[in-house]
Amino acid sequence: MKQRIIGVAALVAVLSYACGERQPERVLTASKGHIAIYDAVATASAAPDVSSLYFTIANAATSPDTLIAVSTAAGTASLHTVVTDSSGVTSMRPLVGLVIPAGASVGLAPGGYHVMLTGLRRPLVAGDSIFIVLDLARANLLRFRVPVLTYTEMVERLGTLDHE
Repeated sequence: MKQRIIGVAALVAVLSYACGERQPERVLTASKGHIAIYDAVATASAAPDVSSLYFTIANAATSPDTLIAVSTAAGTASLHTVVTDSSGVTSMRPLVGLVIPAGASVGLAPGGYHVMLTGLRRPLVAGDSIFIVLDLARANLLRFRVPVLTYTEMVERLGTLDHE
């Protein structure tokens, strides 16, 4: 089933390119040593004290690294994933860490890995930005600013970039 979905996605990408639709280019948000962060965005708060953070993290090293924690002065940040059980019920689960394989990228995107922002000191508003700190086992601390977008703007900006 997954191969069929990948095949359909590839076909859509080829047809979109052939029809002149441009795919969004990756935007480098930050980098340090072997780690690069692309397309980092936070969504405007749907509820006053909750938001989410999405990005792609690339590891150019020959050994894996682990994203241990995420922090922000805006509130509490925690790694999560979305899982679907055998009965089709989908729920969020906290993660203790997220392994970034050597020579690979891991996407944090809606419906998968992501960072939950809770207990926000104030709602995040489109047009603002927040300061984020990633704690990685090998690369140590990586600090950067993330723009706040509406959910629609986030989807338009990220388009069909590979976030899996």
